[in-house]
Amino acid sequence: MELMHHLSKDLLNNVYLFKHSSIGLKQELISKMKLLSFPPDVILSHKGAFSNGVYFISKGSLKIVTDN
Repeated sequence: MELMHHLSKDLLNNVYLFKHSSIGLKQELISKMKLLSFPPDVILSHKGAFSNGVYFISKGSLKIVTDN
């Protein structure tokens, strides 16, 4: 759990929106975070699909496909 806290804290500090947030807010966000790992070519979401979460990419890359 301590490792997850350390990794998540560094991740949040690299996001401009959260960089200067209070420690309390960061701790609340970290407590809600889940570490997920996906193999290549997995579709995380489809256009128009509802999502109640946010993905932070800490390693690797993400391909965004549009209709255009």
